Amino acid sequence: MEKLISEFSFGLFFWQLLIFVGLIYLLKKVAWKPILDAVNDRETSIKDSLSAAQKAREEMASIQEDNQRILKEARAERDALLKAARQTSNQMVEQAKTEAKAEAQKLIVQAQEAIEKEKRDAIVELKKQVAEVSIEIAEKMLHQELAQKDKQHQLVDKLLSESSLSRRMGTNRTAQRYAKAILELALTRKKDAVIANDMQRIANILDQSAELQNLLNSPVLPFQLKAETLGKVFGKSSEEVKQLFKLLTINNRLPLLKAVAQGYLTQYETLQGRTTAYVTTAVPLTKPLEAKILEKAKTLTSDSVTLVNKINPAILGGFVLQVGDLQYNASVANEIKALRSAITKNHTI
Repeated sequence: MEKLISEFSFGLFFWQLLIFVGLIYLLKKVAWKPILDAVNDRETSIKDSLSAAQKAREEMASIQEDNQRILKEARAERDALLKAARQTSNQMVEQAKTEAKAEAQKLIVQAQEAIEKEKRDAIVELKKQVAEVSIEIAEKMLHQELAQKDKQHQLVDKLLSESSLSRRMGTNRTAQRYAKAILELALTRKKDAVIANDMQRIANILDQSAELQNLLNSPVLPFQLKAETLGKVFGKSSEEVKQLFKLLTINNRLPLLKAVAQGYLTQYETLQGRTTAYVTTAVPLTKPLEAKILEKAKTLTSDSVTLVNKINPAILGGFVLQVGDLQYNASVANEIKALRSAITKNHTI
């Protein structure tokens, strides 16, 4: 230090000071302003950066708050949806249980009804079978009981004594209308006797052939087959009778053919002042029974009456009386048929 002081020179100091001042002046004039400007710019840039960073932090904070709020709302919505889903699921489960119970109950009721119906049907079928067996047994017993002619005659005599024919005679009005129409046509064409012969042949064949009558009665067989069969069996009949076949076929009245033929014969005989009474029995009648039936028949008409006894074992017993267009059926077969019909209709024995 002393050395520095001892070597100190004012001239050198002056020039150094002058150089320093000049340097300061030059720096002020030339470099200081750009440096200050650069420093100020740097300071401003730092401030702006700090401000932007602050603003970014604030925005981040705001975003985080929004995110938190959104997350909270999402969680709330999720919880609400889950709750609603659970409620819906529970409701669906309960509804399914209720529907399943209802369906199960319905099936049980249906099963019970089906069982009851099966029981009723089985009982009805059993009753029918029992009734059928009972009727068959009764038929066999009647066959045995009425195997002798005197038993048949006693039954006919009893039925004649107990019956009031005028109250129980029946007629087929539809068949009578057809018979009347063809008779009027026959009279117009003066062919009433020829057609009467055709009608007598038709009545006789149908009376003797149950197969042919069953064919006409069948609701299953086609009309064409029935018409062709009639054409083959009665091919030699008059044109008027063939037209009758066609008319009955068109109107689905072929089962009435026998009744129409008998009705024609009855009305034809009435025009001539005579009537034929037909009595059908299982065995030939005795003369006293024929006389008794003839007296009964005469009370039903003012015409001259002729009695014809037809034999048909299928009626089993009793008799069937036809006078003109009236018929009284007192046969055993008819009573059995009525009994079967009543059992079928009422399901009772």
